[in-house]
Amino acid sequence: MALSEIESLLPKSNVIDMYPLGYIKERKFYVPKYDTPERKAINDLRTTIYWNPKVTITETGEAAIQFYNADGNGNYKVIVEGMDQTGNVGRKVINYRVQP
Repeated sequence: MALSEIESLLPKSNVIDMYPLGYIKERKFYVPKYDTPERKAINDLRTTIYWNPKVTITETGEAAIQFYNADGNGNYKVIVEGMDQTGNVGRKVINYRVQP
């Protein structure tokens, strides 16, 4: 039996060759505009309320954002994740409740 035939009988290794296609640049996130009564009358049932890749932080570590909440009452979870200019990462989870 030839060496190539013996190798074909052996199990393949657990290594997978991957060739990633790269990364996707940031995309614009849909933000509803409530500038007319007709738009205000439509139910807002989004599950992701706000996403922004460029929140600016002050030197004291504070940031201010504004967003429209969805129309559904209940519990919401805010997940804030970020990275500073030197590569340090941070994460904070906050829960809040919307009531009628």
